[in-house]
Amino acid sequence: MATETLELQPVESNRDIENKYRDELLTFFSSGIFLFDTKIGDNQHTNPIKLQNALVDYYSNDKLKKMTKRLFDAVNSYHKAEFDHQINTSTDKKVSHVDNSQPYQSYTEQLQFMNYTVTKNLRDDFIYGIMLSLLMQELFNTPKQVENQIISEAVNKINDRIEIISSDQVIKITQGLTIVKCKALGLNQYKWQTMEDDRVRPTHEANNQKVFDWDNPPEKTGHPGTEINCRCKPVIIVDRTMASLLDLM
Repeated sequence: MATETLELQPVESNRDIENKYRDELLTFFSSGIFLFDTKIGDNQHTNPIKLQNALVDYYSNDKLKKMTKRLFDAVNSYHKAEFDHQINTSTDKKVSHVDNSQPYQSYTEQLQFMNYTVTKNLRDDFIYGIMLSLLMQELFNTPKQVENQIISEAVNKINDRIEIISSDQVIKITQGLTIVKCKALGLNQYKWQTMEDDRVRPTHEANNQKVFDWDNPPEKTGHPGTEINCRCKPVIIVDRTMASLLDLM
């Protein structure tokens, strides 16, 4: 006799949340542009070492941590509202206790650290790219307008990366929160669902409609959303018999 199951749609990344995430990052990086327009040095060129120190001081780790915490909290709040509503509606049970569990707290700390690390790497690459270019230009006594162009190109480059990172990080945080909440509720399996279009990766297409365990992700791909810009989703499987034993239904 086949096991009776219920399938729940996972919380998907939300474009409004991605836009807020992107806007927060853009505001953070653009807020320090005034440093490039301030004469730091005694000649017509910006003093590279003093500028580097000013950038490192302005884009401090403390500011990064506070900003990434706001970003994470925004995604977490969205996920909680969507996930809890679906579980409560489908199973007629409350899941608020999950947020206070030790596994949930530990995993969300890991997600926050991951989010901070990505943004820190973005900050470091931003400063390094500008300083390397400016130091090279300093050696050749390049005109001021070329320095301005270098800085402008660095800002444009970081903006392009922010567009990609914003979507990818919201997806990864959302998927991560789904994983930890499902495991805390004893919902240990999911069905891989692709977008079923011509943009699907061959390795992801091979996983489509197959059932996987949260503790045993597909070797080549990881869980849906692991690889950058993955649009696949894990459809949550609820075994009605197990759910009844766990007091979920």
